[in-house]
Amino acid sequence: MGKMKELSTVLDEIVTCGETLVQGAEKLRDMMGIIDSLAECGKTLISSGKALRDYFSDTEEAKPAAKKVEKKEAKPAAAPKPEKVLSKEDVRKVLAEVSQAGHRNEVIELLKKHGADNITALKPELYETVIKEAEGLKDA
Repeated sequence: MGKMKELSTVLDEIVTCGETLVQGAEKLRDMMGIIDSLAECGKTLISSGKALRDYFSDTEEAKPAAKKVEKKEAKPAAAPKPEKVLSKEDVRKVLAEVSQAGHRNEVIELLKKHGADNITALKPELYETVIKEAEGLKDA
């Protein structure tokens, strides 16, 4: 009976492998359905993107709407002068002038007041404030 038991064990293993294969195939089928859905979503996005691009491009259909908007808009007053963006070098120049004018210790304290040990560590959003305060030291 030993051989019958061995045969039975092998047949059980074959059945288990078959069940695992079936489960795997079902999961693959489900994944393929998801992949198909993703592909459809992609196609929909592409066609929607193209439609939006065409709608908002300079076509004859879009031009009349643009003209209406242009007529409604009032002419802007004189455009304000764009503000100069201050650089680290601008700050360095002003602080050097103030320091050379005899206010070296005040310059160091000014930087520390704004959380910096040196000009390099100074945050760009503070450049204007530091320059104004430093120029105030020159006049003092």
